[in-house]
Amino acid sequence: MGAIFLNADLMLKARFDLRTLASALTSNGLYLLGDVTVKGGVWRATFESNLVRPTSERAIASILAAVESLDDNQHQAWQGCLTRCLDLGYQCGNGSFESTSLIDNQTIAKIASAGATLAVTIYRSPERGLTNSADPQGD
Repeated sequence: MGAIFLNADLMLKARFDLRTLASALTSNGLYLLGDVTVKGGVWRATFESNLVRPTSERAIASILAAVESLDDNQHQAWQGCLTRCLDLGYQCGNGSFESTSLIDNQTIAKIASAGATLAVTIYRSPERGLTNSADPQGD
C-alpha cells in the first residue's frame, strides 16, 4: 500500500482572539478541532473540512470556499493572522509502490491568493507506529 490521504487541516495563529473568525469559518462549513486556545499571547485554531473521505483536492477546495465566503471584517481578521497553513496529512503504507496526489495549478493559485501556505505531513502506518511529525507551523 502506498500513501493514503487522511485529511487537510487549516491551522491559524494570531496575536488576537480567533474566536470570532473561528465562528465564521465553522458557519461556512469547516469543523473546529478542539477549542481556540491561547498560549504566550498567540491564539491558535485548527479546522478541517466537514467532507467525508474527500480527496486532497476536494478538501482544499472546501477549506478555501469557507475562507472565500468570509465577509470584509472577517477577511481582515484572516489577513491579520500570523499563520494560515493548509496541512495535508498522508499515511504512508508499508508497500514498495508509489502514490501520487495531484494538486492542480488553479488550486495552488487559490492557496497563494488566500495568503495561505501549504504543508504536507506524512505519518507512518499504524503497523509501524505513528510518528510524531514536524509541526508545519514551526513549533
